[in-house]
Amino acid sequence: MQGRTGAAANLLLNLPQVMAALAAAALIGFVDCRLLILTAAAGCLLPAACCLLSILPMLSKAGRRTADGPASA
Repeated sequence: MQGRTGAAANLLLNLPQVMAALAAAALIGFVDCRLLILTAAAGCLLPAACCLLSILPMLSKAGRRTADGPASA
């Protein structure tokens, strides 16, 4: 892309990351870094736990399936 289209695309793609970095830098000045680390860990573990909980019923159903034996003659 060139010109205005490329500039607009770069702005849309890069602005959220820049804003998140600015917000993180501002938070470090006001909040203890250990609390920020715990919050980030919770933000990663919560979706992982939700995914695991949504998969567990499917895994338990798959474990209960039994293969049929050979047909009797």
